[in-house]
Amino acid sequence: MYAILVLINLFLIPVAIVIPWMTITAFEAGRLAGWTMTLASFIVHTYVWYVMSRSSEALYCLGAMWATYEFVCISFAPLGVMEVEDKLAAAEAVANKG
Repeated sequence: MYAILVLINLFLIPVAIVIPWMTITAFEAGRLAGWTMTLASFIVHTYVWYVMSRSSEALYCLGAMWATYEFVCISFAPLGVMEVEDKLAAAEAVANKG
């Protein structure tokens, strides 16, 4: 059981680092894919906080850095999503125009 949890942690923690940018790319594929990736992002980030809360050393050493990263993700990832939606709207307007 412990080995399975270690494997899950080794998979999910790196995913939590890159998933905000994967979410932006998913919105290019469509809104359903984007919102599904947003839900996955929320779940993975919540799990990482849970893992860190189980270890006081990890929380002490990594908590501030992870909180800063979360702030950056929450602040800037939506800007990328809005940029994608603007590009799609412009492309649709050009397609409808011609």
